[in-house]
Amino acid sequence: MPTPVWLAAARGAAVRRAKSKDSRDDLPQVVVGMAVTRSGIPVRVWCWPGNTSDSPLIRQVKHELRDWTLGKVIWVADRGFTSAVNRRHLAAGGGGYILGEKLRSGSAEATAAMARQGRYQGVSANLRVKEVKISDSERFVVCHNPEAADRDAAIRTNLVERLEAMITGSDRLSATKRAELRGVISTKPGLNRFLRVTPGGLLRVDAAKITADTRLDGRDNTTT
Repeated sequence: MPTPVWLAAARGAAVRRAKSKDSRDDLPQVVVGMAVTRSGIPVRVWCWPGNTSDSPLIRQVKHELRDWTLGKVIWVADRGFTSAVNRRHLAAGGGGYILGEKLRSGSAEATAAMARQGRYQGVSANLRVKEVKISDSERFVVCHNPEAADRDAAIRTNLVERLEAMITGSDRLSATKRAELRGVISTKPGLNRFLRVTPGGLLRVDAAKITADTRLDGRDNTTT
Protein backbone atom coordinates (compact mmCIF):
# COMPACT_ATOMS: atom_id res chain seq x y z
CA MET A 1 0.00 0.00 0.00
CA PRO A 2 1.49 3.41 -0.92
CA THR A 3 -0.11 5.41 1.92
CA PRO A 4 2.50 4.61 4.64
CA VAL A 5 5.22 5.62 2.18
CA TRP A 6 3.59 9.00 1.68
CA LEU A 7 3.18 9.54 5.40
CA ALA A 8 6.83 8.74 6.01
CA ALA A 9 7.91 11.11 3.25
CA ALA A 10 5.67 13.87 4.56
CA ARG A 11 7.32 13.63 7.98
CA GLY A 12 10.81 13.81 6.54
CA ALA A 13 12.84 16.07 4.32
CA ALA A 14 9.94 16.80 1.97
CA VAL A 15 8.23 19.13 4.46
CA ARG A 16 8.97 22.73 3.49
CA ARG A 17 7.31 26.09 3.97
CA ALA A 18 6.34 27.68 0.66
CA LYS A 19 3.71 29.76 -1.08
CA SER A 20 0.41 28.08 -0.25
CA LYS A 21 -2.52 28.04 -2.69
CA ASP A 22 -4.77 27.98 0.39
CA SER A 23 -3.18 31.18 1.77
CA ARG A 24 -1.58 29.33 4.67
CA ASP A 25 2.07 30.23 4.17
CA ASP A 26 2.63 29.68 7.90
CA LEU A 27 2.22 25.90 7.57
CA PRO A 28 4.68 23.33 6.19
CA GLN A 29 3.51 21.46 3.13
CA VAL A 30 4.44 18.78 0.62
CA VAL A 31 3.67 18.50 -3.09
CA VAL A 32 2.02 15.24 -4.10
CA GLY A 33 1.67 14.09 -7.71
CA MET A 34 -0.15 11.13 -9.21
CA ALA A 35 -0.26 9.51 -12.63
CA VAL A 36 -3.70 7.98 -13.12
CA THR A 37 -5.44 5.90 -15.76
CA ARG A 38 -8.40 7.11 -17.80
CA SER A 39 -10.68 5.77 -15.05
CA GLY A 40 -8.73 7.54 -12.31
CA ILE A 41 -6.73 4.62 -10.91
CA PRO A 42 -3.27 5.75 -9.67
CA VAL A 43 -0.38 3.95 -11.34
CA ARG A 44 2.43 5.98 -9.83
CA VAL A 45 2.83 8.60 -7.13
CA TRP A 46 5.48 11.22 -6.26
CA CYS A 47 6.23 13.44 -3.30
CA TRP A 48 8.37 16.59 -3.45
CA PRO A 49 9.45 19.28 -0.98
CA GLY A 50 6.73 21.84 -0.47
CA ASN A 51 8.78 24.66 -1.96
CA THR A 52 9.26 22.91 -5.33
CA SER A 53 7.88 24.95 -8.25
CA ASP A 54 5.53 23.40 -10.80
CA SER A 55 7.64 23.42 -13.96
CA PRO A 56 10.44 21.12 -12.71
CA LEU A 57 7.84 18.65 -11.46
CA ILE A 58 6.27 18.19 -14.87
CA ARG A 59 9.67 17.77 -16.50
CA GLN A 60 10.70 15.13 -13.95
CA VAL A 61 7.44 13.19 -14.26
CA LYS A 62 7.58 13.29 -18.04
CA HIS A 63 11.16 12.00 -17.98
CA GLU A 64 10.35 9.19 -15.53
CA LEU A 65 7.31 8.03 -17.51
CA ARG A 66 9.24 8.00 -20.77
CA ASP A 67 10.03 4.27 -20.55
CA TRP A 68 6.45 3.26 -19.75
CA THR A 69 4.32 1.78 -22.50
CA LEU A 70 1.66 4.47 -22.68
CA GLY A 71 -0.77 5.14 -25.51
CA LYS A 72 -1.06 8.87 -24.79
CA VAL A 73 -0.41 11.08 -21.79
CA ILE A 74 -2.74 13.99 -21.04
CA TRP A 75 -1.22 16.56 -18.71
CA VAL A 76 -3.60 18.50 -16.47
CA ALA A 77 -2.14 21.62 -14.88
CA ASP A 78 -3.00 25.13 -13.75
CA ARG A 79 -2.19 28.46 -15.35
CA GLY A 80 1.44 28.26 -14.22
CA PHE A 81 2.05 26.15 -17.33
CA THR A 82 0.33 28.36 -19.90
CA SER A 83 3.51 29.87 -21.30
CA ALA A 84 4.34 28.94 -24.90
CA VAL A 85 7.55 27.18 -23.78
CA ASN A 86 5.72 24.98 -21.28
CA ARG A 87 2.94 24.16 -23.74
CA ARG A 88 5.51 23.03 -26.33
CA HIS A 89 7.21 20.87 -23.73
CA LEU A 90 3.95 19.19 -22.72
CA ALA A 91 2.99 18.56 -26.34
CA ALA A 92 6.38 17.11 -27.31
CA GLY A 93 6.22 13.46 -28.31
CA GLY A 94 2.52 13.62 -29.15
CA GLY A 95 1.33 14.39 -25.62
CA GLY A 96 -1.79 16.41 -24.90
CA TYR A 97 -2.68 18.85 -22.15
CA ILE A 98 -5.53 20.58 -20.39
CA LEU A 99 -4.50 23.82 -18.71
CA GLY A 100 -6.75 25.92 -16.52
CA GLU A 101 -6.36 29.67 -17.00
CA LYS A 102 -8.12 32.69 -15.60
CA LEU A 103 -9.48 34.94 -18.30
CA ARG A 104 -8.58 37.90 -16.11
CA SER A 105 -4.92 36.96 -16.55
CA GLY A 106 -4.87 39.15 -19.65
CA SER A 107 -2.69 36.71 -21.59
CA ALA A 108 -2.64 37.01 -25.37
CA GLU A 109 -4.36 33.63 -25.70
CA ALA A 110 -7.13 34.47 -23.23
CA THR A 111 -7.69 37.83 -24.90
CA ALA A 112 -7.88 36.18 -28.32
CA ALA A 113 -10.34 33.58 -27.02
CA MET A 114 -12.65 36.22 -25.59
CA ALA A 115 -12.53 38.19 -28.85
CA ARG A 116 -13.75 35.25 -30.95
CA GLN A 117 -17.43 34.72 -31.57
CA GLY A 118 -19.05 31.39 -30.81
CA ARG A 119 -22.20 29.78 -29.51
CA TYR A 120 -22.35 28.31 -26.02
CA GLN A 121 -23.56 24.76 -25.53
CA GLY A 122 -25.33 23.77 -22.32
CA VAL A 123 -23.51 21.15 -20.23
CA SER A 124 -25.54 21.34 -17.04
CA ALA A 125 -27.91 23.71 -15.28
CA ASN A 126 -25.06 25.95 -14.19
CA LEU A 127 -22.47 25.45 -16.93
CA ARG A 128 -22.23 26.45 -20.59
CA VAL A 129 -19.14 26.03 -22.75
CA LYS A 130 -17.93 27.15 -26.15
CA GLU A 131 -14.90 25.99 -28.09
CA VAL A 132 -12.63 28.61 -29.62
CA LYS A 133 -9.69 27.79 -31.90
CA ILE A 134 -6.75 30.10 -31.23
CA SER A 135 -4.28 28.31 -33.52
CA ASP A 136 -4.03 25.25 -35.74
CA SER A 137 -3.11 23.09 -32.75
CA GLU A 138 -4.70 24.80 -29.75
CA ARG A 139 -8.17 25.62 -28.58
CA PHE A 140 -9.85 27.27 -25.63
CA VAL A 141 -12.95 25.85 -24.01
CA VAL A 142 -14.49 28.95 -22.46
CA CYS A 143 -16.72 28.13 -19.51
CA HIS A 144 -19.66 30.26 -18.41
CA ASN A 145 -21.53 29.71 -15.16
CA PRO A 146 -24.76 31.78 -15.00
CA GLU A 147 -24.96 31.40 -11.23
CA ALA A 148 -21.36 32.59 -10.85
CA ALA A 149 -22.15 35.49 -13.20
CA ASP A 150 -24.87 36.72 -10.82
CA ARG A 151 -22.48 36.35 -7.91
CA ASP A 152 -19.69 38.22 -9.73
CA ALA A 153 -22.06 41.09 -10.54
CA ALA A 154 -23.22 41.36 -6.93
CA ILE A 155 -19.64 41.36 -5.62
CA ARG A 156 -18.60 44.05 -8.12
CA THR A 157 -21.58 46.23 -7.18
CA ASN A 158 -20.58 45.99 -3.54
CA LEU A 159 -16.95 46.84 -4.29
CA VAL A 160 -17.85 49.84 -6.44
CA GLU A 161 -20.21 51.17 -3.77
CA ARG A 162 -17.47 50.85 -1.14
CA LEU A 163 -14.97 52.59 -3.44
CA GLU A 164 -17.38 55.42 -4.17
CA ALA A 165 -17.95 55.89 -0.44
CA MET A 166 -14.20 56.07 0.19
CA ILE A 167 -13.42 58.66 -2.50
CA THR A 168 -16.53 60.84 -2.10
CA GLY A 169 -15.35 64.31 -1.13
CA SER A 170 -11.70 63.49 -1.82
CA ASP A 171 -11.46 66.36 -4.34
CA ARG A 172 -11.49 68.74 -1.37
CA LEU A 173 -8.53 67.02 0.28
CA SER A 174 -4.97 68.24 -0.08
CA ALA A 175 -2.76 66.46 -2.61
CA THR A 176 -0.93 64.78 0.28
CA LYS A 177 -4.12 63.51 1.89
CA ARG A 178 -5.41 62.24 -1.46
CA ALA A 179 -2.12 60.42 -1.99
CA GLU A 180 -2.51 58.83 1.45
CA LEU A 181 -6.04 57.71 0.56
CA ARG A 182 -4.76 56.37 -2.74
CA GLY A 183 -2.19 54.36 -0.80
CA VAL A 184 -4.86 52.89 1.46
CA ILE A 185 -6.98 51.85 -1.54
CA SER A 186 -3.96 50.27 -3.24
CA THR A 187 -3.75 47.77 -0.38
CA LYS A 188 -7.28 46.57 -1.17
CA PRO A 189 -7.05 44.73 -4.53
CA GLY A 190 -10.79 44.43 -5.00
CA LEU A 191 -11.30 48.19 -4.69
CA ASN A 192 -8.08 49.19 -6.41
CA ARG A 193 -9.14 47.28 -9.53
CA PHE A 194 -11.83 49.86 -10.23
CA LEU A 195 -9.94 53.01 -9.25
CA ARG A 196 -8.77 55.59 -11.76
CA VAL A 197 -6.42 58.47 -10.94
CA THR A 198 -6.70 61.51 -13.18
CA PRO A 199 -3.59 63.33 -14.45
CA GLY A 200 -4.31 65.92 -11.78
CA GLY A 201 -4.32 63.31 -9.03
CA LEU A 202 -8.08 63.13 -8.49
CA LEU A 203 -9.65 59.80 -7.56
CA ARG A 204 -12.42 58.41 -9.74
CA VAL A 205 -14.30 55.17 -10.31
CA ASP A 206 -13.06 53.70 -13.60
CA ALA A 207 -16.15 53.05 -15.75
CA ALA A 208 -14.08 51.39 -18.50
CA LYS A 209 -12.69 48.81 -16.08
CA ILE A 210 -16.17 48.09 -14.79
CA THR A 211 -17.41 47.49 -18.33
CA ALA A 212 -14.45 45.20 -19.10
CA ASP A 213 -14.96 43.29 -15.86
CA THR A 214 -18.66 42.82 -16.61
CA ARG A 215 -17.80 40.89 -19.77
CA LEU A 216 -16.01 38.31 -17.61
CA ASP A 217 -18.90 37.61 -15.24
CA GLY A 218 -19.20 33.87 -14.80
CA ARG A 219 -16.30 33.33 -17.20
CA ASP A 220 -13.32 33.70 -14.91
CA ASN A 221 -11.87 30.28 -15.67
CA THR A 222 -11.21 28.65 -18.96
CA THR A 223 -9.46 25.55 -20.20
CA THR A 224 -7.04 25.24 -23.08
